[in-house]
Amino acid sequence: MLNLLRYFRLFLLVCCTFIVHDVLAEPLKEYDAKAAFVYNFAVYTEWPETGTGTFNICVSSNDPISPSLEAFSGKDVKGAKVQLQRVSGSLAGKECRILFFADSEKTSGVKLAQEVKDAPVLVICDSEDWMKRNAMIGVLLKEKKMTFEVNLAATSKAGLKLSAKILKLAGAVIN
Repeated sequence: MLNLLRYFRLFLLVCCTFIVHDVLAEPLKEYDAKAAFVYNFAVYTEWPETGTGTFNICVSSNDPISPSLEAFSGKDVKGAKVQLQRVSGSLAGKECRILFFADSEKTSGVKLAQEVKDAPVLVICDSEDWMKRNAMIGVLLKEKKMTFEVNLAATSKAGLKLSAKILKLAGAVIN
């Protein structure tokens, strides 16, 4: 009877191990990871002025990252609260600190990026050809790993200063 009880406990332990492994092994969704990158870029970037009490992250109205970025609404960045702004057509009056557009929104994203060219707005894109789309940072999924690349000249021209922590973690830094 004692051996049967031991085997039963061992069986339960093995079953629980597989259940926990399956729960923990669930991969982070792509846009959740990209949203975390965007938030950390906000935290580790210096803007020329602080502006209002809100830190606006702007996205194209149909951008797939929007639900993931909602998780960061209300969080603190540089003493301001993050607010997600969905944009269609124009950025007029939006006071964006960050503009993110996905590859699926490249037509409207490139137009929006052109509107903030040389303004202190960090433009982030997840397209392989992100630099051609006037972005400053490209967040990319390469070989099943999330990475990012930085155009340092573009960020400097816009008056933005990226932390050494960001630059150290970047897959590539282009001057």
